[in-house]
Amino acid sequence: MLRPQMNLTAAETSTGTAACRSQPRIRAVIADDEKLARATITMLLKSQDTIELVGSASTGPEAVTVVRRMEPDLLFLDVDMPGLSGFEVLERIPEDRRPAVIFTTADKAHAPKAFDVEALDYLLKPFTRARFQLALKRARARLRPELVRI
Repeated sequence: MLRPQMNLTAAETSTGTAACRSQPRIRAVIADDEKLARATITMLLKSQDTIELVGSASTGPEAVTVVRRMEPDLLFLDVDMPGLSGFEVLERIPEDRRPAVIFTTADKAHAPKAFDVEALDYLLKPFTRARFQLALKRARARLRPELVRI
């Protein structure tokens, strides 16, 4: 499901960034009803040259549509959204087409269920940059182990 990303600038080629960019990037979608949460995750992902943000959604039904259309590798998913909960979103995506999931929520009560659906991580809002980076490291380890630095 990972797609190669080959648009390189001369600077990237000369600095070695090309080696990373010539490999398929992790395609991500954000599904969260809170505008600030979507903006925060977007901002944190901008510095990640191994992850490409390919879509976002603010409701459960929108999330299902975006995931089906964009086929991301990674989904940042809020639990409580209008229309469908994060868990209901996952139920509507066939298991063989379901992306890896990092839940982002303000409610720690859903954590056990999140791991029952094999979530990569569970970010409790508000989360720190360091905690977000740890979640991304877990995502890379699962989706692109060759990118994990020792």
